[in-house]
Amino acid sequence: MQWILDIPANELVIDAAAVSDRLNTALSRGRALTGAGIVNDRLLLVLEDGDPGNRRYRIAPFDGLSPEEAASEIRFRYTASFTTAAVFESGGRIWGIFCTCQPIRK
Repeated sequence: MQWILDIPANELVIDAAAVSDRLNTALSRGRALTGAGIVNDRLLLVLEDGDPGNRRYRIAPFDGLSPEEAASEIRFRYTASFTTAAVFESGGRIWGIFCTCQPIRK
């Protein structure tokens, strides 16, 4: 089965940590993140049946605005053990959904 977690994009600016927590809570119900994107100022997170394992996600802005700066930050975060699951632009900023394999807190 597939679910769409539909979040107003402006919530990212207000509290990206809360949006990340909302995603992680949804995934703790036996779902896996399979896609993400911005449509009409709405962040659509695509979830499907699957084992999320011990993955934890964090949605955060990039420091720069250019594709080169985003690519550099993706490489930097990869060396810090984060995988980039998605990249999108919203509110004049570039955002990423980053994943790390850490124990899920209950």
